[in-house]
Amino acid sequence: MSAEVVFAGSLSHSPLMFVPGIDGGAEGKRYKTAVETLRAELAAAEADTAVIFFPDHFRAVRYDLMPAFCVGLRELATWGDWYLPELTLRVDTSLASHILAGLLGDGFDPAFSVDLRIDHGGAQPVHVLGLEGTAIVPILINCAAPPLPSLQRSIALGKSVGAALASFPEARRVAVIGSGGLSHHVPLPLWQELDPERSEQWDAFVAGIPDAQRTEVERRRVARMMATLGTSETRIDPVLDKDVLDMLERGALDELADLDPTDLVARGGSGMNEIRAWIAAAGATAARGAEVVDYVAVWPWATGMGVIKSRVL
Repeated sequence: MSAEVVFAGSLSHSPLMFVPGIDGGAEGKRYKTAVETLRAELAAAEADTAVIFFPDHFRAVRYDLMPAFCVGLRELATWGDWYLPELTLRVDTSLASHILAGLLGDGFDPAFSVDLRIDHGGAQPVHVLGLEGTAIVPILINCAAPPLPSLQRSIALGKSVGAALASFPEARRVAVIGSGGLSHHVPLPLWQELDPERSEQWDAFVAGIPDAQRTEVERRRVARMMATLGTSETRIDPVLDKDVLDMLERGALDELADLDPTDLVARGGSGMNEIRAWIAAAGATAARGAEVVDYVAVWPWATGMGVIKSRVL
């Protein structure tokens, strides 16, 4: 027996997608149609468990402790940020533990959490793909704070996860999902720029927002993000996005690994770092290539939005 990958795909997320008053227009509708296609095929695959590679935005991990990778093992919930529902999810603990052991055996040093709470980077794909009732193995990849794991290391992590799935001693039907990017800009401070005397900033990026303040802080975050729409902080590069999608379509992991992260961010904004989750998912499926379901630049969501379905045996 082993865990059989019965479905794999990756998709963009945008925090603005569910904010009231923001209309994604025809482009947003195209993206949602592509997601519905992915959702229908995922449902037809009848997966028992979804292994989800995703980025975090200083919610689950912050500058007080910032791992390159983190595997959720037991309790899993969402923050309900950016107008998403606040959910309690179910972890496939035996598979997650096996994956963690495999990563350690392959020379990785991931953190792990028995009580992980994830933001829209992981929660949005769960919501739009209808995975609320499916067991999850959450694998967080640091795409927010330097030093980031290299693109090569992210691919290698995915390959190690794929090997762990193949050696799992129980039967599982597994879906592999990548969430993040494509091009967009998230203005996040370096740790050297933080001032402990600025309490809200320190809480947001180091200590964590107190529960009593979350609603008000969330309201201000939404307002700040909306104020950047149409300014130089809205960074979408469709040419870059399509180049990355072409490599994923061809299963060209060596080409993806050779991309210059500095150039990616210069062209596609800091959110382009999130392709690490996509290429880790591609690594887990042995780079058999993918079908681009659709790509569209959704300017009201400030993000290049893509959807791919990976080829699996």
